[in-house]
Amino acid sequence: MGTIPNHSSDLTPAGERKRKERGIVVTKAKAEPVLDFTPDPEWHPIAAMVWESALSSGGAAFYQNSDLAALYLTCQGIDHWLSQGARKSPELLRVLFQQLGSLLFTEGDRRKLHIELQRAPDDDQGWLDTIKEQLEL
Repeated sequence: MGTIPNHSSDLTPAGERKRKERGIVVTKAKAEPVLDFTPDPEWHPIAAMVWESALSSGGAAFYQNSDLAALYLTCQGIDHWLSQGARKSPELLRVLFQQLGSLLFTEGDRRKLHIELQRAPDDDQGWLDTIKEQLEL
């Protein structure tokens, strides 16, 4: 598939000029408000955790309805994978991780697209305490 190009607002004047020289036209549209998706209450707890963590992460600021639909489908797949018993499909797991990557799920996924989330200076330890509470450590 190749690399994903920068957003047109992120291009330098030289980058914009190169895009125009190549005849690349960017079609722009207004970002629509996101609908309220709710997780399936029957999901495995890990699938529900993935859903909640994706929606509360910094990458969620970029989500549109189609991204939430893809996240929902991915969580359905995680639930299915976890309910397969002893013989779990490694190929399905690979695809699920690939889909999570396209949804900017991890810090590494965001950094590949040059997206960096900034923490408030007073929140250096708060995120770790929150995770410990959620995992009941």
